[in-house]
Formats: sequence, structure tokens, C-alpha cells
Amino acid sequence: MLAGNLVSILTGGIVHAVCSMLWPQNYDWSSTKQITVVEKEKTDLPVEEFKEEKLISAKVWIVKWGIGFTVLIVILWPILSLPAGEFSKGYFYFWAVIAIGWGTI
Repeated sequence: MLAGNLVSILTGGIVHAVCSMLWPQNYDWSSTKQITVVEKEKTDLPVEEFKEEKLISAKVWIVKWGIGFTVLIVILWPILSLPAGEFSKGYFYFWAVIAIGWGTI
């Protein structure tokens, strides 16, 4: 089961990486800046939200919590389920509710 999941997950990434290296597309991203904005205002956010210091601190927060949550979900969550062995119906219900809650968030 683990092998099948890994093959399924990694195949798309490998195919993408190989195709990108064999047939690279040198897209000029400056053409996207020429697209006219339809709305009158670009954003309702204050100018302070776009300052470099604020953006860097937001990036640090996102990376920190993103890596932490990934470690929790990918490593700790499966390790915590090992001692249970075969799940009873109630225990499976508990894990399913938590997984659905996480998926909803």
C-alpha cells in the first residue's frame, strides 16, 4: 500500500521535472504586467500590508507553521496510530472526524 501511494504521488512530480528539463519554456512574465486591471481599486488593503518587513515576517510565519504542520501530518500522525494496531469502530470514527476536520480547515 505504501509503495503504491508513493508511486502515485511521486510519478507526477518526476514526469513534470523530466518534461520541464527536456522541453523548457522560457516565458516572459513581463507580459502579464501589461494586463489591465478591471477593478477600480487594486486592493482594499492598506499600503502598510505591502511593506517589505511585513511581507518577510508573514513569509517566516507561513514557512514555520507550514513545515510544523507538515511534520505533524506526515510523520507524527501515522506514528501515533501505530500503537492502536487494528482500529475499532469507535477509534476509526475518532480518527475520521479529526481527518475531516483538518481537511475542512
